[in-house]
Amino acid sequence: MHWSYDALENLRAITKGQAPPYRYIPMARAYPKGLWMVSLGGSHRCHMIRTAVMIWTPDGDARLGATAKCGAIYGSVAPYMEPPEESEECDDCLLVGTVSHVMYRFFGAGGVLLYVGYSANFGQRLRHHQTQTKWWPEVVDWKLEFFDTEMAGRAAEQSAIFREAPVHNKMGKPRHLRAVA
Repeated sequence: MHWSYDALENLRAITKGQAPPYRYIPMARAYPKGLWMVSLGGSHRCHMIRTAVMIWTPDGDARLGATAKCGAIYGSVAPYMEPPEESEECDDCLLVGTVSHVMYRFFGAGGVLLYVGYSANFGQRLRHHQTQTKWWPEVVDWKLEFFDTEMAGRAAEQSAIFREAPVHNKMGKPRHLRAVA
């Protein structure tokens, strides 16, 4: 697997003039569409870079350390302008990097609506549900609906909860259905 020479040279140019041995890279300004990375430790999973630091070794070699949008941290990565074909893209990085203002519906067996929610960071909210909710094992499918603004997404969420009465939502349900949850 070969890394993108252009991406590495651009990162070196961006950090020029900063004091060694660490040089912070302003990723949002330098790469507004994002920059991908693969760990040099052998993983074939490709992540989107959130923050990066150029690290200079005493013998003058440079290596790139980075934090991914999903939260993964790597001490030595290869940067790419596009994900390499032979790598697997991290789903969490894709969600965090591209999804905002989303209303989601979680469904159980037989299409039973379990929960309706809104989030400006669906990847983070999904991880919360997967690890913190007792009813998560019931989920067999989900659907996402995207909105241009937070206000539109939250209004749609409240309307859906009221009209569709999901099993595990408590707030926003008509009073006579709240005891069901």
